Amino acid sequence: MIAKSRKFKTLLSIFVLLFLSVLLFSNWKINKRRVFFQTKIESLKQEIEKLKKEKEKNEIKISEIDKEEYLKKILKEDFDYKEKGETVTAFILPEDNAETLQKENFEMGRSISEKSKIFLEKTLKIFQKSVAGLVEWLNATFPR
Repeated sequence: MIAKSRKFKTLLSIFVLLFLSVLLFSNWKINKRRVFFQTKIESLKQEIEKLKKEKEKNEIKISEIDKEEYLKKILKEDFDYKEKGETVTAFILPEDNAETLQKENFEMGRSISEKSKIFLEKTLKIFQKSVAGLVEWLNATFPR
């Protein structure tokens, strides 16, 4: 009988340890998920705040659209509108800069390899201009 009670106590102890281990593991997994969801909630709260601010800005823009001043501003900026008595000042870029700006705006949608090729081409042009300038200087300084 004593052997049976020892076996029973041993089996009961093992069962209790296994049961406690399962409970601890489950608690650990639940705690891990809780922490994950808390961080997710915090990030979503921040996103909600960001979207609320953006909504307020958009509401202000919508209220401005109805105003005549806003329409005049858009007309002036986009369609070169001018009222009586106003003077307009225009800044004209040199052709090289204007072409460069147009090319850069066009290049924004290109892949990295195309951008690398364009970068190398620009670098080569700059190098050629530098060498040409050096050759001119040498010819002027040391005539043949």
